[in-house]
Amino acid sequence: FARMQRPASAIGSPRPRRRRPRPDRRSLARCSCSSKRSSPEQAASPPVRAPKETVLDVYADYGNWPHLFPTISGVRLLRREGAKLVLEIDHVEGKVLNELLVRPPDELDLWEVKRRNDARFHNRFETIPGGTRFTVRGDIHLKGWTKLLQPFLRGYVRRQMERLQLQPVKAEAEARARHAAEGSTREGGS
Repeated sequence: FARMQRPASAIGSPRPRRRRPRPDRRSLARCSCSSKRSSPEQAASPPVRAPKETVLDVYADYGNWPHLFPTISGVRLLRREGAKLVLEIDHVEGKVLNELLVRPPDELDLWEVKRRNDARFHNRFETIPGGTRFTVRGDIHLKGWTKLLQPFLRGYVRRQMERLQLQPVKAEAEARARHAAEGSTREGGS
């Protein structure tokens, strides 16, 4: 094979680097989370024994996230853009920007920009006999060298969504529903 050579005028000079446009950090919804390079994953919790309104309220209560999610130590509201909340999260990876869009009665969207990935999580809450089906669809867009890991991450991403999102929300929603039921039982029995 013939070796391609750079023109003589270019020898010794650095190659121009093509820069990929960065996502607008003020609006994470515009990031390329749904590109062909993303890894769509879906995970559903076992039935949550709580009304869907309670499950949605647990997830939408961003002020409680440091107590709910093990990777978060603090949350600050940066601004409101209509129904969308822009949050700064103190995460184990450092400061992370999130956008939270709550669409009652049955949907919640969360976008996040991290160092190694951009992600969009579409959460659905459906009433079923005995409680709520809580389903998360995650579109993860890896950045930099982590793109090489894409083929190996399917099961890992699903397990992380179950462990870090579904299980904590399920446990808290069921605790709130039990507490509400106990309170109404005490009031009704008096």
